[in-house]
Amino acid sequence: MSFGGIADGLLANSLYDSAKKIIKKYHDTYADVLDDSINKVTPKHPKLTKIHIDSFLYESPAENLMKNYIEHPENYINSSEKNLFGEKLIEEFITYFDEGYFSREEATEIITNFLNILDYNVQKNPDLRDKLLLDYEKDTNQELKKHIEECQIHLKSFLTAEEFFSRSLESTNLLNHKYHFVGRSDILSQLDSFLESDKKIALLPGRGGIGKSRILFEFGKNFELKHNEWELRYVSESPLTKESIRELPKRKCTIVVDDAHRREDIITLLETAQQAEIIIKSPIKMILAFRPHGLNYIKSSYSKCGFDTRKIEEISEIGELKRKEKEELGKSILGSKHHEYLEPLIKVAKDSTIVLVIGAKLIAENKVRPALLEQDEEFQNAVFSRFQEDILAGIISDDLDATFCRDLLSIISILSPIQKDNGFIEKTAKFLEVKKSKINISINTLERGGLLYRVGSKLRITPDVLSDYILHNSCITSDGYSTGYSQEIFEAFGDTYLKNILENLSELDWRVNRQNRETDLLVEIWNNIEEKFKNSSNLEKVVLLNKFEKVAYFQPQRILHLIRYAINNPINNPINKSKSDYAPLYEFTHKDVLRTIPPLLKNVSYNFDYFQQSCGLLWNLAKKEIEIKNGGTASNHALTVLINLAEYQMYKSFEYSSQIITFVEKEINNHTDPKYTCSLLDILDPILEKEIIFDKPIGAEIQFIPYPIPYKNTKEIRRKAILLIEAQLKSESTKLTLRALKSLSQALRSPTGFYGRKVSTDEIESWLPEQRKILNIIEDISKITTDPIIKIQIKSSLAWHARQTIQPEVKDKASSIIKFLPEDFEIRLVRAIWYHYDKDYENFKEHQEEVIQEIKEVSKGFLEKCDNEGGKVFNALNKIITNFKINEILIYPSNFLRVLCATDKEVASEVCNHIMSDTSKPLANYLEFLLSGIREKDEAMAIKLTEIAVDGSDPILCHSIAEGYAHTGWAFKIKNEEIKIITQLLSSVDADIRNLAIESLGHFPNTLRDEAIELALGVEIGEDEEIADTYCGIFNPEYGIPPESLDEAQLGFILKKVCQVHVLEKNLYDLNIFLTYCSTKIPEELVDVLLERVDLSKKIEHGTSNRFQPLPYNGFYDKGLNGISLSSHYKNILRKVRDRSLNPDLKDSFWLPKLYSYISENISLTSLEVLNEWVDTGDEEKIKTVGLLVKEAPSTFVFSHSGFVSNVLVSAQAISDDCYEEVRSDLSNSTLYGGRTGLVGEPSYEDQNVRDRAQEFMEKYPVGSPTWNFYKWLSEEAKKSIKSWLESDEEMLED
Repeated sequence: MSFGGIADGLLANSLYDSAKKIIKKYHDTYADVLDDSINKVTPKHPKLTKIHIDSFLYESPAENLMKNYIEHPENYINSSEKNLFGEKLIEEFITYFDEGYFSREEATEIITNFLNILDYNVQKNPDLRDKLLLDYEKDTNQELKKHIEECQIHLKSFLTAEEFFSRSLESTNLLNHKYHFVGRSDILSQLDSFLESDKKIALLPGRGGIGKSRILFEFGKNFELKHNEWELRYVSESPLTKESIRELPKRKCTIVVDDAHRREDIITLLETAQQAEIIIKSPIKMILAFRPHGLNYIKSSYSKCGFDTRKIEEISEIGELKRKEKEELGKSILGSKHHEYLEPLIKVAKDSTIVLVIGAKLIAENKVRPALLEQDEEFQNAVFSRFQEDILAGIISDDLDATFCRDLLSIISILSPIQKDNGFIEKTAKFLEVKKSKINISINTLERGGLLYRVGSKLRITPDVLSDYILHNSCITSDGYSTGYSQEIFEAFGDTYLKNILENLSELDWRVNRQNRETDLLVEIWNNIEEKFKNSSNLEKVVLLNKFEKVAYFQPQRILHLIRYAINNPINNPINKSKSDYAPLYEFTHKDVLRTIPPLLKNVSYNFDYFQQSCGLLWNLAKKEIEIKNGGTASNHALTVLINLAEYQMYKSFEYSSQIITFVEKEINNHTDPKYTCSLLDILDPILEKEIIFDKPIGAEIQFIPYPIPYKNTKEIRRKAILLIEAQLKSESTKLTLRALKSLSQALRSPTGFYGRKVSTDEIESWLPEQRKILNIIEDISKITTDPIIKIQIKSSLAWHARQTIQPEVKDKASSIIKFLPEDFEIRLVRAIWYHYDKDYENFKEHQEEVIQEIKEVSKGFLEKCDNEGGKVFNALNKIITNFKINEILIYPSNFLRVLCATDKEVASEVCNHIMSDTSKPLANYLEFLLSGIREKDEAMAIKLTEIAVDGSDPILCHSIAEGYAHTGWAFKIKNEEIKIITQLLSSVDADIRNLAIESLGHFPNTLRDEAIELALGVEIGEDEEIADTYCGIFNPEYGIPPESLDEAQLGFILKKVCQVHVLEKNLYDLNIFLTYCSTKIPEELVDVLLERVDLSKKIEHGTSNRFQPLPYNGFYDKGLNGISLSSHYKNILRKVRDRSLNPDLKDSFWLPKLYSYISENISLTSLEVLNEWVDTGDEEKIKTVGLLVKEAPSTFVFSHSGFVSNVLVSAQAISDDCYEEVRSDLSNSTLYGGRTGLVGEPSYEDQNVRDRAQEFMEKYPVGSPTWNFYKWLSEEAKKSIKSWLESDEEMLED
């Protein structure tokens, strides 16, 4: 295109559009001057053509620069301004052409020659703009004169608030200022205070899109009321001249400059302010609003103009709105119809006010969903144009090359959030082929400029949608194909940033597909991922799947494919196992892989097209959990995830609940096994909730909001759920009927009002139709069931409603159903065996007496019904208990069986004989209760039966007998003839039986204490920690064998016996108490045993199947081994451990400092005396050992024993720097790496204490001394820890 077109554009920008029709006759002078300049500069440079320079000047950055240069030559009289203009034009020239086409030297020469030629041509045609205006004024056409007058108004330099914000108050403008103003009171207050001060300039920094313009509008709206002695003017976009000052009112005036960092005429404005009192004889104040990266430009500008820094007011940088302010602002724009989008919108907007405002407007107008904002053209035009200077022009800093800036931001957009550590710097420098220092400097510049936002230690582009925009343009072509950039980044950064890369690219791919466009963005990368996954070990699969949790939402189909492969292709064959499956303490198996899958399926299920598939896979995993009795309540378990999917949540569509019902109904029809159907009912239960708790994170706090479920909106969903449950209520399985009854009884309760929520009478009454339905269902089953278990449970389920509900209709109906149910003997018998009696806490004692009396009556009646025949009693009891067992109902028949056997010992004896002849029946598990009842009437008979039971060596009977001696009180009254029974139990191959028999030894009466000790000494413990702990527990001064009754030889024998266990830990309470006692009686032997354990730990390979832990990790229980300090050989004992620690290997270095701490009362003065014996030896290894042995000292050790610390450090430094650093590390170990406590968002108490105390101790030692250096280093480490702690909190809150 010819430059005449540009000239047209330049002229059109100085006049109204209505004058364009008469421009042609006047623009020729401009065109001629420019064309002549281009024609003359082209031949001077061989590589340069007219097309080069012509197309370059047509681009908007260069066009805008040239327009200002030609229209306002008076602004460039100052040589510095003209040089700045030339440098900017050179940078634009280099950026415009392909990298390397024109060198910087060539570009500088071309632009310099061009400007010199242009200046010469302008001098030949002076006052071009004035000439054109004069030509217009001479025109006799009155309409033309009118346009000229309008044009002069349009070019005003200073505007009132109404004029300046006129466009911002038009409803058609997406970014208008009509929305509700929230927060920022502190900023407005500071601006008001500035007006009352003697300061001249107020600096108001704020990153792009944070709300600077909105604050300036609010400031102007109330200006006259607050400061009526002042005038307020805003600087227009028209360039200032030195004559512009004439427009200002002749009184005190405040001038506001928005986006001051962009203005090239800032010097003119500042000079105008300096001359104001002379020209208009009134003072001027200025408020300069700018982005943080423009601070240096602003400061250098006012310094050049001679402003005293004492006359500058620095207003606080505008930060992001508080959470409540964001909610208030979002709600005011979204309106009540779109409140459900508030949370996702706030997540998208994060710290950017402009994104929140514009996004809310578009959502309120039903134009876009929050997740797709980045793709919306109107949003792009409104938001990204605000950041165009930062993204495209690259003028955040004169030092930051625009092309390099874009390249760096592209990398960050795909890796975000980044951590500016050495790994990132090195990889990025290598990828961009630049020095690491350039990456470091550039990131700092971008952060200062507000384009990168720090959260903790991590950085991301702000706002997030800007990052999305950069990512999209970097990775996807205009026709939807991958540019290949994402694959390059994946290959370069995938080993360290895989999770971030996949999350960012998956979301981008998802956004593109949501626009009904296709892209191959992830094809190659995902192929690589799948190939890697298929060849991975179990551990590697777990690690990979954990990285896909967020990806699962955006790439459901791909994740489902990967999940199916993981489920169907287990690595169980040891031949196929990888060495990487073995972590130090754990061997990863296929089960671990399966455990990582439910969270992924949960996120996949949020895509409705994949909901049923996800539920199906979750259910298959849940069935495996049910089979291995591993359902639990952990959040990653499949059944828990299914239940969570059924739960009502704020803003969650009820369609999810409807889909869950469809899924459950299908699965119920496919299963006949009650255990599966019961779990399916677990999934339905949340659908019948009447109120929920919505947990809402607000900063460092979580707000719990009670929320009622509307009956009207969920009526149909609930009806379907109740019908499904009703069908199971009629099942032939007692287990399933009970489970269905549980669901209905829970659903019968009225809302109570969580967290003090007031529940109105109307709300309670609204649930009556459903409650009536449930009561009618329960009534129907109560009339047709013949199962006494079901009848008992119906009564129990309705008992509370019959007594305490505030709903009369529900209360009466529940009472009526209970009354209708018969109270026959069969029900009373089953209830007695079940021990299923409703609690009555108000009359507890009387109620208990009534229960005991009923059990006695039932026992007599039962014996009568069985004709007092042992065989009939045996068969009848087994039948009832078997029914309970089949239906997996937990029963407590001890009271009934005791009373039964005490009622008739002969019949009871017959029953016991039947049990011993057939232990396959379930009654065999309760033998001890029958024998307990017989003991009350005939102890000799009971003992004889006990002997017979044990002689048979049946594990079920032996276990029951062992329970009798250990937990039913038999051992307290044990006879001599029973000792052989205990001896037999102690020799059982069953560990549980042995454990119970050992426990019974501690209950022997005093008269048989010697026998108990003898038996105890003969017990084999082996490596079993539980048995060893039980064994030590029998040596108890209050409840067992007093340890004082053991001599030293016996103690030593027992010590070696119990210390055979593989894992010695604090949770072994009784073993710890026994070792504490040993520390007072046989301290040297105890330490020898513990040292042997440390040696043994080196011989046993560490792993899950053969773990060996010689000592507790965090000390022994209570007083620990403090008794050792009472020994007359205390120092020698300490020396033994000290000497043993010389030249330690890796395991010694870990365990021996712990042992020294445990035996020295946590590093006592005596133990320091022993260590001091080595401090002054000058022996490097000994001094290192001293440092090593105080590694586990209390966290305050370096402050409470500073003298010792100083001596060790000085001695270490005298040997070598390496020795000093090793000792320093050991001395500071407990101080720097102990526990941390504190509030979220605040430094930990421990770190602050270390920092402050270390600084205090620095003052006690000469500067530069080894000790001074230590405390200085300690203070710096504490500061680093504080920084890391706060960064971690920020990252947690951001997530």
